[in-house]
Amino acid sequence: MFVAPLLLAVGIVTSCAGLEHIGEESAVAGDRAKARAGDVESAYGLGLRYTSGNGVNQDYSVAAEWFRRAAEGGHPRAQYMLGIAHYTGRGVSHDPSRAVPWFEKAAAAGNVRAQFQLGDAYANGRGVAKEQAWAARWFAKAAMAGHAEAQYSLGAILAAGLGIPEDRMQAVKWLAIAESNGHTEALTLRKAIAGTITPDERLEAERLASAWKERPPIEFADEPTVRFVQVALARLGYEVGPVDGIAGPKTMEAVARYRQASRLPIGSITPEMLKPLRADLAAAVSAPSR
Repeated sequence: MFVAPLLLAVGIVTSCAGLEHIGEESAVAGDRAKARAGDVESAYGLGLRYTSGNGVNQDYSVAAEWFRRAAEGGHPRAQYMLGIAHYTGRGVSHDPSRAVPWFEKAAAAGNVRAQFQLGDAYANGRGVAKEQAWAARWFAKAAMAGHAEAQYSLGAILAAGLGIPEDRMQAVKWLAIAESNGHTEALTLRKAIAGTITPDERLEAERLASAWKERPPIEFADEPTVRFVQVALARLGYEVGPVDGIAGPKTMEAVARYRQASRLPIGSITPEMLKPLRADLAAAVSAPSR
């Protein structure tokens, strides 16, 4: 008496599962058609599907190919994912030197995770020569945008003075922010560094951390970039004033003199200026001390 309804119920469940599977296949087929027609968002979505095995058999090499298509079409998240693929050797050759250019493209478009990865690459010499001051720039950009690992890294760099002037109060501030964002190692390092500064400096660091608000840099000559320029120009013998990330009169005078000495057109802090400046800084850092 109750067999027929039970069979009917089983049939409905089986039918729904089949429809769901068909719908999934249809969605994948639709994304694939759009991606092949040049839709970068669809190509990126397929990359994610093949990475996680969502509606398809998991296949990192196929995922990397779809990420590549989207990345070449200018998709920042796909550029980041393709960089990660090369960084880890997942689906493509393990080659950090091929990862960095993709991170650079994504980071320039504002991808925060790519900015952090660039900081990591330049801080540790993964796929590129070490450039500590350049690493600090990228860590700072990602830290300002709320990336907890970048905040921790920036705190550690400021505490040790790696590539940029040592500033333990600012280090404690960034470590406190990283801690509030869930970084599990920030507390230990913050306590160790806080013990080396004055009580007033600790209070100021706590105040700054409490007042901090996420604000991703939106212009090229942002605070991290200005600080890099100040560090580089100071190392090259120019008077820049305080290394504070603020493009004040002394900093801009130094920029003008450097541009003139480098035969660059009159201007301010621009991408074309940073290329020779990085090279000059690297040469100065590697030169034997006298």
